Amino acid sequence: MNKVIISVHVPKTAGMSFAVWLESVFGSGQLMRDYADRPIDPKSEMNVDPAGFLSRHGAARRLPEGALAVHGHFWAKKYERIENAVRITFLRDPIERTISHYYFWLNTPGDGHGLHQRVLDEGMGMLDFARLPQMRGFYRDYFFRDVNMAGFDFIGDMSFFDVELGRLEALLGVHGTRAAVNQNPAAIYSSMREVAPTTGPVRDELAEILTDEVAFYRQHLGR
Repeated sequence: MNKVIISVHVPKTAGMSFAVWLESVFGSGQLMRDYADRPIDPKSEMNVDPAGFLSRHGAARRLPEGALAVHGHFWAKKYERIENAVRITFLRDPIERTISHYYFWLNTPGDGHGLHQRVLDEGMGMLDFARLPQMRGFYRDYFFRDVNMAGFDFIGDMSFFDVELGRLEALLGVHGTRAAVNQNPAAIYSSMREVAPTTGPVRDELAEILTDEVAFYRQHLGR
């Protein structure tokens, strides 16, 4: 293929498995990983000085020499000016994504991420976690802030990852290696811990809290 790939890895959407696929298609030397921006950290550069961030990091029209794809946790607008690109992302039902994100952070030591550390320090409950502005606007206000989603060539549904990967392969005319990579430490805990608190009234409340995110997910899924 004669286009570069811009792949927004939304956290908790099988992005590590997708990275394996990308690497199998492009090779490790041609896949650039971009995980430095911390889009939902209140202290990150893109949140403290968004205009300056784009001026410093979003002006390029080409990826760095030798890179054919970029994949990572970044504000999609950062690579908006890259020419001759296929833009890709996977979305996940916001309720399921938020639950997974909550348990991941709860069971992962802090690494300097301001919001993550706050969740740990406060022993934050799931509903309070979901009420955070960063969760209620995860897609709309952070990863895809001020981005025209019509500019994406592929928006896959993480719930049907293998099927969607087949759809993407048909779109791009390539075939890559498929591998399941699970980096959520909560997976070692009893499944009841993750499922039981998120059924019935609690799940209904999560749906209410994340109404706008669910609407975004449903509107853009399947492109």
